[in-house]
Amino acid sequence: MQKVFWMTGLSGAGKTSLARTTVAKLAQLGISAVILDGDDMRQGLCRDLGFSTEDRGENLRRSAEVAKLIASKTSSHCICAFITPLEEFRQKVRQIIPAASLRFVFVDASLETCIKRDPKGNYRKVQDGLLKGYTGVGAPYEAPSNPDLHLVTDRETLDESVEKFLAFILAETKKI
Repeated sequence: MQKVFWMTGLSGAGKTSLARTTVAKLAQLGISAVILDGDDMRQGLCRDLGFSTEDRGENLRRSAEVAKLIASKTSSHCICAFITPLEEFRQKVRQIIPAASLRFVFVDASLETCIKRDPKGNYRKVQDGLLKGYTGVGAPYEAPSNPDLHLVTDRETLDESVEKFLAFILAETKKI
């Protein structure tokens, strides 16, 4: 079974950018990896779900099952980019994906930085009163206490974060 690298962090922390750049670098090294992104999942398999705590949990359950299938049935690693705001959700992911195959990566940036980046315009919608219960603003985000890798993307460049993530993946790949 290949590895699942599950990135957690606020919207705007850099999960998707990090995933895309890292997968491209892995491809240059001849290592196959697939990106599973929260936005993509919500446009397809999870489009029937809202943003209640229950729906968020179900979205992550379905996503973890897909990640497990990718890692166990293909020759590709699976790099997941999901906010995964609560520790209880991360525990559910751990129940689905075997521990030997799962690594959590905390993509950390301050709320202020994420608001400045605001890639989807959702923080602006919160400020304008158009969106309520957004993670980090109106809904909680519980930072993981013991991630396998901690990247602080508001203190390092994308390239620096990618290099750290790439080194981590390569070290984990040698353990297979």
